Amino acid sequence: MTSKASKLRLKRKQRVGRPIKEGVARTDSGQISRAKNPAEPADKVAREARMRIFGVEAEVASTPEAASFMGRLSLLGHKGGGISRDQYEALVRFSMDRESYMKSIMAPDSLVNVGDGGPSSFDEEADAESRARAKRRYMKARDAIQEAQNENRTVNLWAAVEHIVIKNMNFSHMIGDLRLVGNALHRHYQGLDRRREAA
Repeated sequence: MTSKASKLRLKRKQRVGRPIKEGVARTDSGQISRAKNPAEPADKVAREARMRIFGVEAEVASTPEAASFMGRLSLLGHKGGGISRDQYEALVRFSMDRESYMKSIMAPDSLVNVGDGGPSSFDEEADAESRARAKRRYMKARDAIQEAQNENRTVNLWAAVEHIVIKNMNFSHMIGDLRLVGNALHRHYQGLDRRREAA
């Protein structure tokens, strides 16, 4: 006959925890996955929509370029009726400069939630200097676009900037204007980069 203590030890060894469910999908951390189709990638719906609506090929549908009209034009390339890679990169750089400028003048933006968090120490002098730099960069890029507009008076380059670059609207009749803007900005940024390298 076994003692009460040995029975308790045997019972404790048998009951370690809840039994593990077999044959269920699990996440990387080992938890049971609650996804309906765990084998599918997260961006599957977006890729399928881009392929169906915009006619983008499957291998490039998940790239960031496929998400915007400018990016899809870049994927087409200049020979395919779109824009060149240099033009695309210059337009994206202008878009980032514009975003920095809008932040520097504290323009309201519904997509950016401004909170009270962050570091408690604040360097006003460095902040004012970075704001001034952002304003100068944006204004010089605007001057380059205006110079191209002055050379090409029969087209409206600012409409292409507003509708395609800023608002990401699909205006196929403005692709030629967008190329002119891209060329002007590419020359502008190339000159800036050369000056930085020389300094």
